[in-house]
Amino acid sequence: MGILGIAGNFNPIPSTQNKTVEDPPSAEKAALTGTAATTHEASHFGGDVFQDEAPLSPMITLIAGGSSDFAERISSPKLPMPAEVTPSSANSFISLISGKGFQSLSESQQAKALEVFDKADDKGRAELVALAKREVNGKSALVDFCKDGKTTLLDSLQKLATQTLPKKFARAGIDSKELLFSVMQEAANPGMVNQDAHGTCTTASMQYMLCKQNPAEYVRIIQELTSTSGKAELRGGKTLRQAQESVERDFSPKRSVSERIFQAAMMEHSTIGLYDNSRDIIILNRLSQASSDIPELTTWGLTEYEQTKGLEAFFGRGFQAEKDKDTLGRKLIERSEKQPTYARMKWGNNKASGHVVVVDKVENGRVYFHNPESTHILILAPNTELDRPPRILEDPPNSLESMDMEDFKAWAQSILIEKE
Repeated sequence: MGILGIAGNFNPIPSTQNKTVEDPPSAEKAALTGTAATTHEASHFGGDVFQDEAPLSPMITLIAGGSSDFAERISSPKLPMPAEVTPSSANSFISLISGKGFQSLSESQQAKALEVFDKADDKGRAELVALAKREVNGKSALVDFCKDGKTTLLDSLQKLATQTLPKKFARAGIDSKELLFSVMQEAANPGMVNQDAHGTCTTASMQYMLCKQNPAEYVRIIQELTSTSGKAELRGGKTLRQAQESVERDFSPKRSVSERIFQAAMMEHSTIGLYDNSRDIIILNRLSQASSDIPELTTWGLTEYEQTKGLEAFFGRGFQAEKDKDTLGRKLIERSEKQPTYARMKWGNNKASGHVVVVDKVENGRVYFHNPESTHILILAPNTELDRPPRILEDPPNSLESMDMEDFKAWAQSILIEKE
């Protein structure tokens, strides 16, 4: 049986700390270790004990993320368990290879998934498991296709895991493991997407929609934006470029590196280069300033037109605004749980501010939506009542909130939906 075939049979030895373990001979155990079962000292491993003397298959050693080259470990028939193996990695490895998503992959795809696993840290490995379990159009998200209909999410993820990041990432204290973790987390669980302290609710909502509907396209865009080229062609034909000062950490620490890069790139793209991520402002005369003596003309946020063009760039089809309250409510019900809806809202005291959320569903007269503001996520409990607008915090970690339909219509400015 090949490596990929035997991996699914792996099970940890029952926990016995620092005791001699007698393993009954079995074909399964022999296949995993490359040798007949023997009596030997077992080493404790986070509640489970693994044989420390019998040689293990390369597939099992992948849980350690050892220092030797991945290809060497795949091709070598017997390698010892590396010393740096962690219980978290072991659990993630077992969950990955025993899951339906992984087992549905071809052998070459499984090898790619394991290479990504190998390159990730413990947190990233757990997110890869979640990503393999997530279903998009009835299949594992790993085989979701990006805009070309050929490249899978896994293909782009493997490129991201193995590419050399530009030097600016190292200068900012960011390595490939951090980037890999954040992009897998957002592709696996779009509810984690947030804007933090930046006024990027518009582009964070576009990011959420893309992760929810087409995670493969999101991963591809991030992989290309973080490559040496620093640019990615969008489905609508436009080119998205990495924004200035978007790799460096800023005053929104709850945003991940991939959130920061994506949101800033889209803000700069939508404003034709006028956006400054480091200060989170749009400098209207940025391109015409002949010297620093000329005062800056600044503003914040994107116009409805810029938001519409952004959605069209990502999804490759026309969008239009619906402002009639009754029609808006009817459209939300029709689209409920079928496709997310981009909603431009009034917000704050006296409805003086603007905000963008994404509606996921309408149920029992309530509108459920993703709110990319994350300032309250970690401090408030589920079912907390919020105001301006009146709403309920349903699921803090996933930024899920709800409003009564009539309240939602009263606070909504418009929804942006595909042209019919």
